[in-house]
Amino acid sequence: MSSLSGRSLERDEGRHDNRRPAGPQLSLLTLVTTALEYRVSILRWAVVTAVLVVLVGLMLPRSYTVSASFVPQARRAPSSLSGLATQLGISIPSEPGQSPSFYADLLKSRPILQAVASSHYALVVNGDSVSGTLADVLKIDDETEVLRRDAAVDELMRAVTVGLTQRTGVVSVDVKTRYAELSVQICQRLLDLLNSFNLETRQSQAAAERQFVEGRLRDAKQDLRLAEDALQAFLLRNRDYRNAPELSFQQDRLSRELVVQQQVYATLAQAYEQARIEEVRDTPVITVLASPQRPGRPDRRALFKRAFLALLVGGVLGFLVAGWRAYVQEARQDEPDAFDRFALLRGKLREDLRQPWTLLRRLVSPRS
Repeated sequence: MSSLSGRSLERDEGRHDNRRPAGPQLSLLTLVTTALEYRVSILRWAVVTAVLVVLVGLMLPRSYTVSASFVPQARRAPSSLSGLATQLGISIPSEPGQSPSFYADLLKSRPILQAVASSHYALVVNGDSVSGTLADVLKIDDETEVLRRDAAVDELMRAVTVGLTQRTGVVSVDVKTRYAELSVQICQRLLDLLNSFNLETRQSQAAAERQFVEGRLRDAKQDLRLAEDALQAFLLRNRDYRNAPELSFQQDRLSRELVVQQQVYATLAQAYEQARIEEVRDTPVITVLASPQRPGRPDRRALFKRAFLALLVGGVLGFLVAGWRAYVQEARQDEPDAFDRFALLRGKLREDLRQPWTLLRRLVSPRS
């Protein structure tokens, strides 16, 4: 009996051995224990990370943000030509430039930013007068002038922020640079270029409309003259047409044709005058709600917020490092063979990093 019970115990122990995990296991209790054991190291990581972030924030130059906002002016009411086209059943598509989104995208477009970068600026930096293009003010060095301008445009892409309020159609623009006066000048230059672009676009569209209406007006004048001549010739040939039904019907038809031609000519003449006015109109097409103003103080560094986030990130990094150290120690005890192989491979990796040419040689000739 004793031998049988001994064998059963050995089988039970074998079952328990088979259920035992092969390697180190991570559980919630293990993680909490690791955090408590390495709490000093985790805290050190968090504090060092926060201190580094604060020091970097203090070393970075201060920045100044200038804001402005505007709303696009509503385009003029549809011209008489558009109204006539609507009566005739012809739909004239609306211009996409009427949308505030168009102005928001236009502010960040590369042609506008290139014009801003090529503009002349003058400001005082640390008691010295600085003037020139944006690349000159920012002291951008490159091989050619085109590359310097492109680098300045890239700086503008990062410095300019455009926002849009869909409910009200208000477009806002923020410019953030190291100098307050430069931010003001860039923001004002953006508004000026935006207004100039829209003025030129509106005037060019009005010029094209004027040329089209001018040609149609000549044709309408000829058609009106023909209708008048036709009615005049009919009246000269038929002085007493009221007693003849056929002649009365013909007179009504000629009169209606004359009235239609008169209406078309009057509408085109009005549209022609309106197009001539729009062609030379130089009034702004945007209403500035908040003009650029020089800020009284630099932007806030938000050091407390950055330090708090750095504490969290540093704590997570410290916990990961502590967890890795605990995992390696547990693996050294439970799997000594695998850990020895890991240590050997880690040593070879260090040798490759110290002598990268040997690694490159093995890449070229794998047999070596």
